[in-house]
Formats: sequence, C-alpha cells, structure tokens
Amino acid sequence: MRRTGLAAFASSILLASCNSWNTLNQAEVLPPVARQGEDDVQPPPAVRATKWQKDTFGRLVELVGQTYRGEPLEGSSEAVADIQSWNWAIGGAGLSINHALEDRSYGGETLIYLDSETNALAYVYVTNAGFRTEGTFQLTEGGGWIAEEEVTGHPSITKVRSTGSRRSDGSLMSVSEYFQNGEWTPGNQFLYREVFDTQPELDVPKIAE
Repeated sequence: MRRTGLAAFASSILLASCNSWNTLNQAEVLPPVARQGEDDVQPPPAVRATKWQKDTFGRLVELVGQTYRGEPLEGSSEAVADIQSWNWAIGGAGLSINHALEDRSYGGETLIYLDSETNALAYVYVTNAGFRTEGTFQLTEGGGWIAEEEVTGHPSITKVRSTGSRRSDGSLMSVSEYFQNGEWTPGNQFLYREVFDTQPELDVPKIAE
C-alpha cells in the first residue's frame, strides 16, 4: 500500500504532557475574540490559548494556525511531499490537522480530543481513500511521542504505529510503521518545515474512483 495517511497524524509533534480532565465550559475553551480596532494586533493562537487548552494539549497549541510541508526521506513508502495545517476544532475543545499530498491525490483530517473515559488524548483520522483510523498516543521524555492506531477499511494494513520529535530548528520529524500480513513493515518518513503556502485542495475522492 502506497499511502496509509499517518503522514497526517504521525507528523504531529506531540510534545508535552497532558494534565487531568477538568470541567469544561465555553468560557474556558473558546479563545478570546479579536477586537476590531485599527491599532489592534491579533496575537498568535498559541498565545491566545486558554489555560484549559494549554493544560490539555500541552505544546501542541504552539502548532495551531501553522502549516507545514513534509519532505519524504530516503526509505519512505511515500514519494510525494505532504502539506498539513493545524487549527482549533469543535469550539476549541479539539485540534484539527488537515493534510493533503502535494499532488492532491490523497489526504485526510485528524481530530485530536481528550477522552473523558481514559483521561488521555485520542484521535480519529478519516481519509479520502475510504478508510479511517482511531488511536491514542504516549508522550515521552525529551519532547517525543509514540502513537499506535487501529485501521478500519484498508485492504491490508490493520495497525499503524509512529514515533516523532520536534528538532531544535523547529522542524518536525516523523517515522511510521505498518502492520500487514502479520508483521510490521517500514512506512512513511517525513521531515516537516513551516511554510506559508495554501493547503492543496484534494482531487475527486479516491473512494469514488
């Protein structure tokens, strides 16, 4: 399989610890609304994040409002660059990562949220290829992460696991593996750097081809 889409989430640098679940209300979740005065300058989303958002998502809030371009590294199962954009979702109670390969042939969206039953961050990833994944991740010392997810609707891959880190220059590194035919095999390897390009629009959904 050429693409499983953990290019989308596995590239996410899950850098900081999450604190315990707190009572959630709209005043805590929604970032402050920008004033309309001519002299007002809207601060970046990470600065405007509420205490709840910072406690829940840790340093992930630093990625909100940013777009990254990932170059596939040698040995990657994907040869096309990946573009991903980070934004708040569901009124600030979640994070959305929208991604598309640069050739617009494949992409998807990841929703990261705090699972109230497990008190851990979880995510759901839906693709234009007709499959989806669900998983959780563990944050590691030194600002790294390990994630593993279950895949539904893919013809051969049933699990994906990934590791990643944020480098000193601000770039993001991700490496993933796929479980298929009873064994783990190498997957995607991407090095992401911040860009200011427009997110590519996907072609006709692959599921409809």
